[in-house]
Amino acid sequence: MAASIQLYSNDGCPYAQRTRIALLEKGLDFDFAEVDLANKPDWFVEASPSGKVPVLVHDGHRLFESAIINEYIDEVWPQPALMPADAVLRAQARIWVDKFSAFASTLFYIGVKKDQQELQQLTEKLKAELQTIEDNGFAVFSGEGPYWFGQQLSLVDINFYTFFERMPMVEQKVGINLAAYPLISRWYQAMSDRESVKATARTAEQHIESFNRLSDRLAARL
Repeated sequence: MAASIQLYSNDGCPYAQRTRIALLEKGLDFDFAEVDLANKPDWFVEASPSGKVPVLVHDGHRLFESAIINEYIDEVWPQPALMPADAVLRAQARIWVDKFSAFASTLFYIGVKKDQQELQQLTEKLKAELQTIEDNGFAVFSGEGPYWFGQQLSLVDINFYTFFERMPMVEQKVGINLAAYPLISRWYQAMSDRESVKATARTAEQHIESFNRLSDRLAARL
């Protein structure tokens, strides 16, 4: 019998990877469809009017946007919980997931920009964002545990991780090393050791190559 969950995804997309990790952490069976985003098939355009992944189909309902999909997964399949039981901490989780979009944007632009002056500005911006995550995030919430909320893995960890997996590209290009941020480094190692992450991870070389190809494509359009 086919799984009642279908996921339209792309192996190189950090947003789609978020949802794959969430599904694996829940131990759910799902049908997986890889989408070539450079040459989108007609069936996918019909399924996703925005043309973006991930798309989750469950019981005939189509859901979009990875952070929203992941909350849906946690609500429909509540065990193991991926959000804190405390309402204030759940609110904090949502605040930080929303804040993280700025970090993701900065990382992306470092990956695709070629102008050295722009890269220098983006580098300083990313350093400041990393320090905020270190000092106002992990230092406040994680305590003795490796994850955002201590010993409990949460959607904050999952939603953050997939972009941090792409940090080797940043280190190669502008020299930022996570070793300068000990709490982030501890967390990153703990995430890297999880089976759900191992099942979805790509190598540093793959990420670097992907960003180089994207940068060249964008430059060719100018």
